[in-house]
Amino acid sequence: MERVESVFVENRQRKFQLDLEQFKKAVGAVLGALKVADREVSVLLLSDPAMRKMNLEYRGIRGTTDVLSFAMDDGEFGDPSGQILGDLVISVETIVRQAGQPFTDGRPQTHSPQEELALMTIHGLLHLVGFDHETSEEDAREMIRRENELFGRFNGLFPAVV
Repeated sequence: MERVESVFVENRQRKFQLDLEQFKKAVGAVLGALKVADREVSVLLLSDPAMRKMNLEYRGIRGTTDVLSFAMDDGEFGDPSGQILGDLVISVETIVRQAGQPFTDGRPQTHSPQEELALMTIHGLLHLVGFDHETSEEDAREMIRRENELFGRFNGLFPAVV
């Protein structure tokens, strides 16, 4: 069972519509499967221009990206109580644009913005619980395996993006 009260969503983009309550329930279901349903997650939905600023500020990379993850057990401002898992920042414009583009690394193929939103949200949540595809090939394979598993289970719970 999903704990929607532990998922906070703010939609700062206006180009696309999605059911935020359904999105919160889907995120809550994935958190339950990851055995962190008792931890809080905030999700910020942005436009590409806003995501470009965030990507440059926090990663030093010019250009937009699909999802940024900020785990609260990382860095000097981490949550010592352990209640807050972290924050996700998602560019809905990028999600819509890259939907249906093939992955060559073994991730599931998406066919719609809804599926891309599901996959990238799952990807971000996996980062929050400690998975990292950039540390080694073995870590990347394990993260992709979990992405495939969770996407297969929870893809249908995520809302349409229109």
